[in-house]
Amino acid sequence: MADRTSWWPWRLLVRLAGNLDYGCLLPLLGHLRLPTANRVADWRGDLRYFLRRRRREDALRNLRMLLPDGPLSRARRLARQQCRVWSRDELETYWFCRTGPGSPRVRVSGLEAVREAVSSGRGALMVTGHLGCVGVFMHWLGQRGLGVNLVFLPPEDLRHMPVSWYRYARRRIGRIETAAGRPILYTRRNRYFRMRRQLRRGEALMIAVDVPQKRRKHTVEARLLGRSGRFPIGPARLWSDSGASLFFWTIHQEPDGCHQVRIQELTGQLTARHDLQATTQVLVGCLEQQIRRHPQDWLMWESAHGFFPGSQD
Repeated sequence: MADRTSWWPWRLLVRLAGNLDYGCLLPLLGHLRLPTANRVADWRGDLRYFLRRRRREDALRNLRMLLPDGPLSRARRLARQQCRVWSRDELETYWFCRTGPGSPRVRVSGLEAVREAVSSGRGALMVTGHLGCVGVFMHWLGQRGLGVNLVFLPPEDLRHMPVSWYRYARRRIGRIETAAGRPILYTRRNRYFRMRRQLRRGEALMIAVDVPQKRRKHTVEARLLGRSGRFPIGPARLWSDSGASLFFWTIHQEPDGCHQVRIQELTGQLTARHDLQATTQVLVGCLEQQIRRHPQDWLMWESAHGFFPGSQD
């Protein structure tokens, strides 16, 4: 029997559902009360898990590859929970500007070290991963006057998404950009020297370490979850060339709904700025620690094999 996901009526149905989701359902959730919206967002994540068969299978293979100790049932549970985290992250876009009971609650530790690095003129390179609801913290920082230069992947680089998703992505980026008070820096557009210049001027810049790269020359070897892979060299090179302070930050939503942000300064742990591989390994090590704590928060399970060339056909 043919795979139903390759059957054109099924593909048409999934495409239609995706456009209705991002064009109608997701904006509607932003008007609901917090407990109801979160519950529906979780159902929306479950639907994503069941409908997107190929991505679900990719996530399960990657979970089994990188977290092999648990049973298949654990991998399925984590893949489903990851879809729920993804759904809540997208939902938070419509709550960025809320005030009162429906506004995102955020607790932050370690922010004073970032403020000190910026006020002293050293600059702050804030590295993170695709872990949890990162947009909440980005918007929260901007609202509190700490302008951060944000580095994003261009939305058009994500292909085969529903048409309404691109409208949603532009709206999300626009809200974060407005709060930050400065334009988004898009990767793969020769923006490296501008990023370096901003750090040298003593500004803060935020970039992710877990974006699969197409060109090997843009990567360096590092170990993640017991396997050797290749990760972007950009964050380590920016720190080496700029002289800024180096931080790694994570965000996790607690059971009470509050987002807990932890910022860790890494500058003192690294003595050789020119050793890009050692710096990348420290950053990937921080990423691994958070993945082990909250594996469902890592939104890259579907594409994690991109860090390990040859791991999948």
